[in-house]
Amino acid sequence: MILLPGGTGFVGRHLVDQLISEGHSIRVLSRAPGGHSFPAGVECVRGNLTEPGSLLAALHGVRTVVHLAAVVPGGGKPASSLEEINAEGTAALARAARAAGVSRFVHVSSAGVYGDGSTAEPPTESTPPSPGTRYERSKLAGERALEEALEGGGVRWTVLRPTGVYGAGRPATAAFFREVSRRRVWLHGPARVIVHPLYVMDLVRVIGRALDHSGLDREILNVGGDRPLEYRELIALIGARAGRAPVQLSAPRWTGALATGAARLWRVAGAPPEALARLSRAIVNRSVDTGKLRRILGFEPVTLESGVEETVAELRRAGTL
Repeated sequence: MILLPGGTGFVGRHLVDQLISEGHSIRVLSRAPGGHSFPAGVECVRGNLTEPGSLLAALHGVRTVVHLAAVVPGGGKPASSLEEINAEGTAALARAARAAGVSRFVHVSSAGVYGDGSTAEPPTESTPPSPGTRYERSKLAGERALEEALEGGGVRWTVLRPTGVYGAGRPATAAFFREVSRRRVWLHGPARVIVHPLYVMDLVRVIGRALDHSGLDREILNVGGDRPLEYRELIALIGARAGRAPVQLSAPRWTGALATGAARLWRVAGAPPEALARLSRAIVNRSVDTGKLRRILGFEPVTLESGVEETVAELRRAGTL
């Protein structure tokens, strides 16, 4: 039996379908199990990461946990819930899994724990984390709490650090693709921004391979898509597939110098706002090195072009593009 906290979310629903098709027994953890529909054979039980008692009950008979549950910024929840769910909730789930005799724990974290890279070199798993936002710090705290809770026990664990996940069923993806196809002009800041899109089904396949790999234990794996590219290149690619691409312009270089000066002044009183800090940089790198993932799991993602084309096609079928 596999327990899926977060199985009702965007990635979770794709993972449920994939695991069911492979013959796995699935139990989804939800705070409101009656409000969701799943394929036949999927059990949905009540549980909350802030209620340890509910976790022990949900873990009865479970051998594997795939932890997808998380709070993200802008979801309508108070900022305090980032630490409460992403860090403390992960620790509670890990402790409950150990007490219940679970043998395998796959934790889906975030490549955001590296923060904004300031060079074109992508971080590897040995790169020291440098989270820049409260969300990123909460995800790193969750990783460390997981390791601490499972230290010295019999639970084999794996931490996955995915980059920006996209797909037609994600509202943020639909909104971004619509904006690209409808906006006439796109103004970029002075920084060179590198992104690393990850198609949702690639993340699902990586999770499946991690579950099938019997020797995987105490490993952290970066998970990225086909290739990193500059943000303006991604916009052009999406626009070409969606039917219209905006004209892209860049802010003059002197605006970056102005932002740098403003950021220095702001630091006298505290940390500058994230947007201002980014404007003051020459480069913002959100990519990761996926060499370890490819070496250990033999994983090759779909091409970026294929993932974007499939996403465009799904959005059009749904009438949202």
